[in-house]
Amino acid sequence: MKMYDVIVIGFGKAGKTLAGQLGKQGKKVALIEKDNGMYGGTCINVGCIPSKRLITEAATAPKSDFASKAAYYKKSHRRQTRIDGCLESGQLQ
Repeated sequence: MKMYDVIVIGFGKAGKTLAGQLGKQGKKVALIEKDNGMYGGTCINVGCIPSKRLITEAATAPKSDFASKAAYYKKSHRRQTRIDGCLESGQLQ
């Protein structure tokens, strides 16, 4: 059985920072994350960054006809998909 001084649950900002600091202090640390696709925590993946992006998109949406709004929505969705892809690949950290 492997033995650790500390087990950190979650690969978010706090988890990574704590695990790194404890490791530098010579502690044997295990860092556990349940989701293979999750780089970073809630904020970067499903919280702050995606939410702020959607809020910005909504605030700048056209106040005109349905066709213009639909085109804007499609463009916004493509941008969000690109951001999600960068987050998943680790390009945005």
